[in-house]
Amino acid sequence: MKSFIALSVAIYGFLLCPFVAEADFVDLPTSHPSYEAILYLRDQGALSGYQDGTFKSENKVTRAELAKILSSLRADPPVNCKKDFTDVNTNDWFYPYICRLSEEGIVAGYGDGTFRPGNNVNFIEAAKMIIFSLDIQIPQGGETWFEPFVTKLGDQKAIPISIQSFDQMLTRGEVAEIIYRLKLNLTSKASRSSNLQLFQWPRNSPITAIDAQYMPFTEENYEQALGNNILVLFFDAPWCDDCRKTDQLLIRHLRELPPNTLILKVDFQDSNSIGLKNILKVKEPNTFLTIDMGGNLQKRIFPKTIQEINAALDF
Repeated sequence: MKSFIALSVAIYGFLLCPFVAEADFVDLPTSHPSYEAILYLRDQGALSGYQDGTFKSENKVTRAELAKILSSLRADPPVNCKKDFTDVNTNDWFYPYICRLSEEGIVAGYGDGTFRPGNNVNFIEAAKMIIFSLDIQIPQGGETWFEPFVTKLGDQKAIPISIQSFDQMLTRGEVAEIIYRLKLNLTSKASRSSNLQLFQWPRNSPITAIDAQYMPFTEENYEQALGNNILVLFFDAPWCDDCRKTDQLLIRHLRELPPNTLILKVDFQDSNSIGLKNILKVKEPNTFLTIDMGGNLQKRIFPKTIQEINAALDF
């Protein structure tokens, strides 16, 4: 009888505290700011620890690791993979996750055909991937490609206060925290504001970056890019439906464009752009002008697909 009572108490205690036996990683105290988030994603099958019983919450997250986390949370069944990246092989552990998200338009590779699975993920990259993966609607427009994503995370109180800059590389704990807050719609925890001015801008000049970049037009950006970048001028207007589609197209597929490409978004209705429009003979919004490294105007298109944009940059 005593043994039966003891067993009953043990079982009852386990049911009340289901995480005690396996949820606690040896290096994850209950006081950790992302403790609940990490356990939640662990139970969802999206996160796991290491063989030594640790979680290593401060380790930086790679593109491959984030692809696995997000793919594991998708409700839809995997799709047949048709896209290939030169640095992702079918026998790589991360292949099915990257393949799936790529086919669904959630992640994209770089202009040189690579995915760079071992690269760490910064805040704005992760924000885009997470929001697309969770099928969250974002506000339209913005002065930068990442503004809608940062704004949405801020509005949802989903930016951990440990994140200080747009290009900050995220840790395993921070990624778990962002996803956890969005999945459960938690708005009571301390969060960074969605005010972009409160963030530090990227420390490296995006004009000289290797990857394709998308930013607002300024005379300074334009002058610095001439002769140093493959330059694109995108004439945008808030009332132009095609412009909104093009803007979203660029945000989703920017890294599929050739390296060293700089796309500058010009406000079509801004009085300061009148001279530029006259010189370049731009008559309507959603006009794309491509300019080579020598500063020569190459092509004028009204794009509807990323393939059309890529073709316009082939000179």
